[in-house]
Amino acid sequence: MLEVRRSSKSARCFDPATFFATAGPGRIIFSYPKKEIIFAQGDEADAVFYIKKGKVKVTVLSKQGKEAVVAILGKDEFVGEGCLTAQPRRLATAMAMTECVVMRVGKQEITRVIRDEPLFSQKCLSRTSWRGTPGLKKTSSTSFSTQLIPLP
Repeated sequence: MLEVRRSSKSARCFDPATFFATAGPGRIIFSYPKKEIIFAQGDEADAVFYIKKGKVKVTVLSKQGKEAVVAILGKDEFVGEGCLTAQPRRLATAMAMTECVVMRVGKQEITRVIRDEPLFSQKCLSRTSWRGTPGLKKTSSTSFSTQLIPLP
């Protein structure tokens, strides 16, 4: 779980555990059975998803119809961060590999938290920065493969 500490000078303390444990404005918790699509390539990119439980497979489909797995993600990871980089549409499909519980955090809400909570934003970005590098494939929570992946 992400942990953010603030100096004692701060009047309030943002708790990521509470933020991701509870639904609220801009945050909805969903359950997905195995093999259900969380979002599809081409859908509107209007939210980030935080995986609370389960495994999610992220794939891309080329123009030639070939599917490539670009990530396997699990608990305490994010999927769909492309909406934060001005992507109007999803570039990949996210599907539940197991029964999953995910929190959908709307673009406006996640943008607010990243803006207002810089320590949270640093930790968030450090967890997702590898995905912006073409040709990197996540193979586990701590190892990466530099094998090139066919992208659309």
